[in-house]
Order: sequence, then C-alpha cells, then structure tokens
Amino acid sequence: MALKPAVLSDDITAQTLLARASVLSGQAITVSRTTAAHALSYYFTQYHGLAHGHAVALIMRSLFARNLPLVRDGSTLLKALGLSSACQFKPWFEDLLQALGLVSSFAELKLEPSELERAVASVNLQRLANNPATLDASDLRALLN
Repeated sequence: MALKPAVLSDDITAQTLLARASVLSGQAITVSRTTAAHALSYYFTQYHGLAHGHAVALIMRSLFARNLPLVRDGSTLLKALGLSSACQFKPWFEDLLQALGLVSSFAELKLEPSELERAVASVNLQRLANNPATLDASDLRALLN
C-alpha cells in the first residue's frame, strides 16, 4: 500500500501512485456518485473543520462492513487490503489512521451527542440514496460510534 510511504516519507514512487489513485477515484465517483460516507461527512467539515477526506474516512471505518456484502467482488477488495473478513476492516483502518497521525474515531473528537444528532439531521439525502445498503437515522448514528 502506497498511502503510508506517500504521507510519512519522501517516497516519490508512493506519492505518484497515490496521486494516480486519487485521479482514478475521482473518475469513478463521476460515474458512480458518492455514498453515505460523503452524505454524512459534510457536517464535520463545515462545523468542526475536519478535512473532508478525514471525515469520510471516520465514517467508512464502520460503513465498510455494512456495504461490503452488497458490493460485487467484495472478496477481491478484502484480498487487496490483505484482509480475510469484513470485521477485520475497522481495526485495520483505525490502525492506519493512527499511523498517519489522524484521529481514528468520532469518540476522539469528544463531540456532544447533540452535535452527532445535528450531523445526522444534516445528511445529504441525494448522496445517501446512492449507498449500497439502505440506511435510516438510527443506522447513521451507529456509523458515528
């Protein structure tokens, strides 16, 4: 994985791979649109100054396992990450965020419950509708734990 060396060192090869991955991701989003992680992330960027990608990452740590059974070739994705089951993703991803020097859970932000409720209420419904798993307000709250 190129992410750690791209961020934590001056590895130009890793940085090039990361830049390419970013472009390809943007192209994919143009076709597929974004999902629940983006729909719920905007509040944290706008009102708490959390970088958009970081907010998306914090949501993805729980959303991944919820969506994976509904994604074609999910086992290929797990294998690419070096994982054998979806339940391994959250601790693996939290370790990755910590290694990058980032907050790895919403609990670390020490937000009041009312803030989390405002985040759920502010969700972008158009982007939420594109998520593979159908999610309601209770599901969104669970993603923030």
